[in-house]
Amino acid sequence: MLKELYISNLALIKKMHVTFGPGMNVITGETGAGKSIMMNGLSLVLGKRADMSLSRNKDEKLVVEATFDIKKLNLQPVFDAFDVDYDDETVIRREILPSGKSRAFVNDMPVRLDFLQTLGPALVDIHSQHQTLLLKKTSFRYDLLDTYSGILEKRQEYKNKLSAYKKNQAVLEEMIQALENLKHTAEFRTYQLQELRMLDWDMDWEEAEQKLKMWDKREQTIEKLSEILFLAEDEQIGVTGNLRKILITLSELSAFDSRFDSFRESMENISTQFNETMFDLNRLKEEYLLWNPEEKSHLEEQLDRLFTLMNKHRVQTPEELLAVKEQLEKETTELEDMESRIEELQNQLSEEKAELEKLADGLFETRKKHIPSFTAKLEEILSGLEMKNTRLKWELEKTTEFNEFGRDKLKLLMSADKGEHFGEVEKTASGGELSRLMLAFKSLLAQNKNRPVMVLDEIDAGISGEVAKKTADLVKSMAENMQVIVITHLPQMAVKGDRHFKVFKREDEEGVVSDIKELSQEERIKEIAEMIEGKPPSESAVKHAKFLLTRQN
Repeated sequence: MLKELYISNLALIKKMHVTFGPGMNVITGETGAGKSIMMNGLSLVLGKRADMSLSRNKDEKLVVEATFDIKKLNLQPVFDAFDVDYDDETVIRREILPSGKSRAFVNDMPVRLDFLQTLGPALVDIHSQHQTLLLKKTSFRYDLLDTYSGILEKRQEYKNKLSAYKKNQAVLEEMIQALENLKHTAEFRTYQLQELRMLDWDMDWEEAEQKLKMWDKREQTIEKLSEILFLAEDEQIGVTGNLRKILITLSELSAFDSRFDSFRESMENISTQFNETMFDLNRLKEEYLLWNPEEKSHLEEQLDRLFTLMNKHRVQTPEELLAVKEQLEKETTELEDMESRIEELQNQLSEEKAELEKLADGLFETRKKHIPSFTAKLEEILSGLEMKNTRLKWELEKTTEFNEFGRDKLKLLMSADKGEHFGEVEKTASGGELSRLMLAFKSLLAQNKNRPVMVLDEIDAGISGEVAKKTADLVKSMAENMQVIVITHLPQMAVKGDRHFKVFKREDEEGVVSDIKELSQEERIKEIAEMIEGKPPSESAVKHAKFLLTRQN
């Protein structure tokens, strides 16, 4: 329920504050008094885009603030989705600064405009002559039928699953295209990979190059080692024998002069190190002698292949060539994995499609089931609005393709006479008939108590007499289940209000301004009399106004 509306610095409105109540709130006033400006203000807090051209005084900020009681509207999930604090009494404020910057607040918390645009339709349903154009929209017709059928939540579940299904379809198409691209180069990539896999990747390439250089010097190295070992071991000139003789002589000298001990010890160390060195050199010689010529061939083959592939793949180092190999292996693995993932996704999509078909069929059957009662009730309401011969027909046909509403298409046809000729509503109905048809829809949906505030902006334009009276009766019945705010020029509508507000112009020191006031009983009699006859109203018009108001009590 809309409890309060405050507007400041909007067009003709300098400052305006109005407190609405439950039931039917009627707003009247002369053309141009500012009723539509009020609606523009309300639209701002519901997320309508705005600019400073709406401001009365360009040097001051424009402010619109609305207080709503929302405890029965189940809007906690909407607040949670936008991470906004929820309160049963919610205050929405829009500000447009002199700079042109627009700000929005909910319960004093800054919010984005898209939050208001999402929240707005759940708070207020503004119904105007212009809104009848919605009847031409397929989405609006589905909304009406599905709301009556009580399947909006089911439809949302279907839409969520359809969205996921379409995303998965897009992913599948991308994967299939990527697979085709990979397959296109698969044969060449496999050949390249086989070449690279023939390299011994456990080999230390620097060590291999060094080893090959050592192979080139092998015979010379063995010869030099043999020469060294000969010089060490020869009986005549060998170093080993001479060192042994030196040690014996030093030991003899140490026996009678301890000063030779240190020399003896040094020579012992030299002798030990020399013998160890000769042992190691001899071992190296044996290694060289045992080298297998096949190893040389293997090294030459691997290094030749390495440099050839580095040149082929235009890389500078073995590490870069390894990265090429790993990338080719990754692409090969991706090809295998992608084939597996495509199969899995195809199976998943098959399951999702079956579930969508089941949900879509459920929506179709429910719609089909409720169409007769929905149509009968609508025709009953239209009959009360002097459209007795009007007949409605919903055409609901199954389709093979999924759409946002299920797997069917919906048309609303109308016959305005007693004949059987039905045509599409937008081509058959007049403006007044479209307006009453829309009102009939809204009144039927208003039977749900948890509905947003209904604002009827001159919905009664172009009607009079008995039609006006019955339209007023219908709006009054709607107000039994929901708050209704009616902007009207008809006395038949005005007398039905539980509260009556008048928008009027007045002059102050800054010029003409628009204002609003709630009318007392006497003021209300005068206002309705003027609506009946004009200014000044005659005594009979005043009496008639009193009669109309008395009859409502």
